[in-house]
Amino acid sequence: FFPKNPNDPRLRLHYQWLSRFFHHPNYIKINGRPLFMVYRRKMGLGAVLQRYQEFAKEDGFPDGLYLTVGITKPHKHLLHIHKNVTYQDVPEQYNTKRTFGMFDKVVAYPNPTDWSMNHSLSFSRRQCSKKQYKRTREIAGIISTFDNTPRRSFEEARVWSFQGPDAAVAKFRKSLTASLKYETCCFADKSVPRNDDENDRFVIVNAMNEWGEGMALEPSDVYGRRLLETIRNAKEQLRNKGCTSL
Repeated sequence: FFPKNPNDPRLRLHYQWLSRFFHHPNYIKINGRPLFMVYRRKMGLGAVLQRYQEFAKEDGFPDGLYLTVGITKPHKHLLHIHKNVTYQDVPEQYNTKRTFGMFDKVVAYPNPTDWSMNHSLSFSRRQCSKKQYKRTREIAGIISTFDNTPRRSFEEARVWSFQGPDAAVAKFRKSLTASLKYETCCFADKSVPRNDDENDRFVIVNAMNEWGEGMALEPSDVYGRRLLETIRNAKEQLRNKGCTSL
């Protein structure tokens, strides 16, 4: 469902359903603004989101929602491109006010392309040490695994994790670790410019339970609890060793 009319009464009903989560103490908020992500842009989205902002202000969030939207590309600061590999960027001018100006951030989501099937995100501390290196509006998006054969024909299907569970978990671990180190360590030095508040640092993992496309962190008979354990271990390793070991 996507309303053609921003005054559709179902919008308020939907917001009322969301409100219980927005008010939960564990829900992610940036300076008091609940995080709200849109999968991707579509016609009429601006008017609909404006209504949600109005609902949020009426609901006790005077500064509204913290809006993000997905774009199809890896995070540009976390790419490690070999000489014989290129990534064809999607021509989305997300830094222009006309296209993405209403969003606080964009989620750089590397769809299962030929590039992301064979590569992980990568972190370089040396790159972060450059004073001209500034944070972008991009949030690092990570794919856990991908296999959409349940909902696609053989010709249309993509299997991102075709190399087996061990390779898929290793790829996920590398991308997650790179993203966590980037957000935790890359701008810890005050000499490196920052554009945003401290509490807007997070990464997005797709997904917890999207079984129809094989993206699930939940325990399974293929991966067991390995993906959840990878998140725990990556966070613990960074917490214990800190940024000085990078």
